[in-house]
Amino acid sequence: MTILKPETLQEIQTLSQNNPNRLFILDFKATWCRPCKQIYPQIEKWASEMPDVSFCVIDVEDDEHQDTTCQFFNISAMPTFVFLKNNQVLSTFCGADVEKINRLLNQLR
Repeated sequence: MTILKPETLQEIQTLSQNNPNRLFILDFKATWCRPCKQIYPQIEKWASEMPDVSFCVIDVEDDEHQDTTCQFFNISAMPTFVFLKNNQVLSTFCGADVEKINRLLNQLR
């Protein structure tokens, strides 16, 4: 599975709505964020190991995401991970804690 890079909130919502049984992990990141850079190789690994989960990288520096997506999901720190299924937020986690994210992935899949 490749890592998705949706460009709008509407695109995220459409993806989730059209795949109601699929877990989406929204990875809110910024280019200046060191923990975001450190965890990204693990995101790539999970994406290749979990074809039943869709990983979406959201660049918070993008104006469209700042104005809509970040506000919608109440993003205030990076990295933040939002676990989404059928447009319902199942969990939100802030930080680059690989073990905690892995536990949530295994719980929510």
